[in-house]
Amino acid sequence: MRIFQALTVVLGMLAPMPMLAQAQTLTGGDWQVADLPGITLPPDATPTLSFSAEGRVAGHSGCNRFTGGWTQDGLQLTFTAMATTRMACDSARMEVEDRMLAALGAVTTLALTPGGALELLGSDGLLLRATR
Repeated sequence: MRIFQALTVVLGMLAPMPMLAQAQTLTGGDWQVADLPGITLPPDATPTLSFSAEGRVAGHSGCNRFTGGWTQDGLQLTFTAMATTRMACDSARMEVEDRMLAALGAVTTLALTPGGALELLGSDGLLLRATR
């Protein structure tokens, strides 16, 4: 029985890293928003997110640039003190921006899919999906 228990511990250590450990990979490159549920992304609106190790987030919201803070505790994620430039765009790109900024304000948790996509989730489910 002890051999079985020891083998279980060793195999558990060799198993793929749990989602919690994977969540540490937010930094290190731009994330391109691939899905904002409820809206079709126009080809000329490419929202992005970039996380710094110093707790800053920046990107493009479809129309304007934005910046702010982010904090993570395990899979819990919060964005704070968001600010944007104030350029006007066509209605389709402004809708993307409104949805994206609203999504960032409602994020409570994150997930990384087996395929490497970043999913930002709120109390009502998926708010935003991004890929590298």
